[in-house]
Amino acid sequence: MKNNYSKSLILLIVFTICFIYNSIAQEWVVPENKKKKTSSFKFSPTTISDGEAIFIKSCQSCHGTPGKGNFALLNPSPGDPSTEKFQNQLDGDLFFKLTTGRGLMPSFKNLLKEEDRWKLVSYIRSFNNKYIQPPLSAPSTGCKGCTTNVELIFLKDSSKIILKAIGSLNGINVPISEAEVSLFVKRYFGDMQIGKTVNTDSAGTYTFNIPNNIHGDSIGNLIFITRITDEKFFGETQDTIQMQIGIPINKPPLNDERAMWNVVKKAPLWLMISYTTVVLIVISCILYVIFQLFRFKRKSRIKKS
Repeated sequence: MKNNYSKSLILLIVFTICFIYNSIAQEWVVPENKKKKTSSFKFSPTTISDGEAIFIKSCQSCHGTPGKGNFALLNPSPGDPSTEKFQNQLDGDLFFKLTTGRGLMPSFKNLLKEEDRWKLVSYIRSFNNKYIQPPLSAPSTGCKGCTTNVELIFLKDSSKIILKAIGSLNGINVPISEAEVSLFVKRYFGDMQIGKTVNTDSAGTYTFNIPNNIHGDSIGNLIFITRITDEKFFGETQDTIQMQIGIPINKPPLNDERAMWNVVKKAPLWLMISYTTVVLIVISCILYVIFQLFRFKRKSRIKKS
């Protein structure tokens, strides 16, 4: 009897420790300096509408429809954005979590511009009738009229690309040092990131290793997308640069052939035939039911007469 009591006590202690550890592990701590961050623009019906479109595309598969409680059953739970658990957080909390991601939730830092991430916060706040937007922060671009120029230099012998970021600050060109940079190659179904998000050196440069098996168009053109974030002066910028360094491929574009993702005229024949057949069967069934109703009504009249 005593042994059973001891075993039960040990199991209870182990379960309690696991529960506490799991609760701590699931707690998402936001740095104090990030909590105070606020949007640089006022939330409006337009920003809410834009945020809703982004939410449907990027968030709804896990978080479900706000207010419906139909979020995905994951661990940790993604939750419903309309609940108090979400709404009791600061704008900076929501923005930080959208930016960094954690576990199954991806980081949207390289997927969405800063403005779009704030529009998502705007949409989430639209479900809180008591919400009052805090004072706006200064735009991330610290100087009016500052511009950036990004140059990509391909080193053919080593299959590397040197990214060089130069900013114009008060009419003087300066290297954008210690800025976060990301390099992407444009693809049909989303941009493919090259390497990781990194920081430029004191000269405003960073060298990326380029895979040697990236396919380009018929003459090897690749479209590179550079994203630079410098919170102090130049804000968040994006540039597109085309370079002829890919493997030429003469395959027709994906939208030239019959495929499931194409327009109606170029949909697979089997799908068009199947769809047409189903529609004809449904119409035939409806007509048959109508015919039988008329037939039944006619027989009823004959019997009465």
